[in-house]
Amino acid sequence: MEFRCFVRDHCLIAVSQRDYSAFYDYLIPHQDELVTEISEYFRKHVLCKFSQRQYVFDIYRELPGSYVLIDFNPFDRVTEPLLFTWEELTDTHTMESEETQHAMFRFVTSDAGIQPSKDAYSRLPTDIIDLSTGDDIAKFVNLFQKGTWEDNSSSEDETYQ
Repeated sequence: MEFRCFVRDHCLIAVSQRDYSAFYDYLIPHQDELVTEISEYFRKHVLCKFSQRQYVFDIYRELPGSYVLIDFNPFDRVTEPLLFTWEELTDTHTMESEETQHAMFRFVTSDAGIQPSKDAYSRLPTDIIDLSTGDDIAKFVNLFQKGTWEDNSSSEDETYQ
C-alpha cells in the first residue's frame, strides 16, 4: 500500500492514502500503528538526509514496519494533495494538534461512493502518466531551481515562467 507524506518545516504534518479510489478495510483498525511506523521511517530515513524544509514523499509499505521510499515531490500545488487540500496543508493552525504530535492521517473510510480513478484505464502509476508528457520533469526542475520548495508564497503562474 502506498502513502503520500507531507513535510513542512522539517516536520511530518500529514499522511494520505495514495490510492483514494479504493477502500481498504484493514486500515481502520491499524491507523495509529501506520502513523507511528511512517513517522519512525521519516525520522530514521528521510529527516536530516534531505535538505529542503518542505517537500512531499511517497512510500510503499511492503510489510508491517517495512517501507520503501518511492519518490520526492515539491510541497506545492503541482503535487496532488490526495485526501487533503492545499489550503489545509499550508495553514499552520489546521495541521497543528494540541492533543498529539502525530501527523494527521487520512484514508478512505468506506466503500460508499467510491468511483474508479480517471487513470485506471492505463493501469500505470499516475507519476508515470505525468512523466510521459515531459512537463513534470521540467516543472520539478523549475521549482527546485527557483527555491519554491522553501517559499510557497509564489503563485502557480510565477512558478512556471
